[in-house]
Amino acid sequence: MTALLSVEGLTKAFGPARVVDDVSFTVGRGEIVGLVGESGSGKTTVGRCILRLTEPTAGRIVFDGVDLAALHGARLRARRRRIQMIFQDPFASLNPRLRIGSIVAEPIDIHGLASSRAERRRKVQALLDEVGMPADAWRRYPHEFSGGQRQRIGIARALAADPDLVVADEPVSALDVSVQAQVLNLLADLQQRRGLSMLFISHDLEVVRHLCDRIAVMYASRLMETGSGARIAARPAHPYTRALIAAVPHRDPTARKARAIVEGETPGPLALPPGCVFQSRCPHVVPHCREARPPLAPIEPGHAVACSNPRAVAACTAD
Repeated sequence: MTALLSVEGLTKAFGPARVVDDVSFTVGRGEIVGLVGESGSGKTTVGRCILRLTEPTAGRIVFDGVDLAALHGARLRARRRRIQMIFQDPFASLNPRLRIGSIVAEPIDIHGLASSRAERRRKVQALLDEVGMPADAWRRYPHEFSGGQRQRIGIARALAADPDLVVADEPVSALDVSVQAQVLNLLADLQQRRGLSMLFISHDLEVVRHLCDRIAVMYASRLMETGSGARIAARPAHPYTRALIAAVPHRDPTARKARAIVEGETPGPLALPPGCVFQSRCPHVVPHCREARPPLAPIEPGHAVACSNPRAVAACTAD
């Protein structure tokens, strides 16, 4: 599959704190890649760096053959039109003083995508209809809608610039459980119909593995494992990924008896240890884990893990 986005050695530091450390992955054309990890792992910062909402400290962000990290001004804006973001909080991401029509039309206005007011109105109406909003939504204000409806409006705004890549940052975590499935189904349907590429950022591995073609697991600023959703769900190779899967509620509690959830706290960005960042919580830690940082290396085609203890990988994939 041809890569539309290639993130290479992405690093973001705030002073001495590294919140993203040497992260590399790709998103193919028409592919959904899930970036999953606990709160504070750095996954949202990765998404913001891709759009240059946060300036990366180092690394390359190659979108359709061009390094976005090297662009500025008009050249960056022209490329960034093709990458749009769906934000986590549908209550904070919409301007309460603007009507919905103006909110959705903002990318159209910025990038000059309508030649007349009538065309602008038609585009806005079509976008709102596409995400399942009522016909009169364009003239109303955000406070008149529920959280799920507001997120649909945010999705319509992201689609207004006709992007090739959408970065969805925890798009359902602020919604009621009953609404989450509706929004996820909408995203999946839009991705199929429009042929979109998508980076789906979430802390919920259960959601990610059902929606995404591939998964990248992030912990304490670094990638721990990458692979297909089905492969990682069936044979997680990193102890941290195994712990994430163990934490997912299961209809049959006996199905998780052999999977112990790791204890301890995630190290902060100012206290990252040398070697593997998961060493203080890993049940398979050996002295070498504390000395050398494990690279993200393939263990089979399409499946890579950052673990330097072969016995740990073997134990994780044994079930």
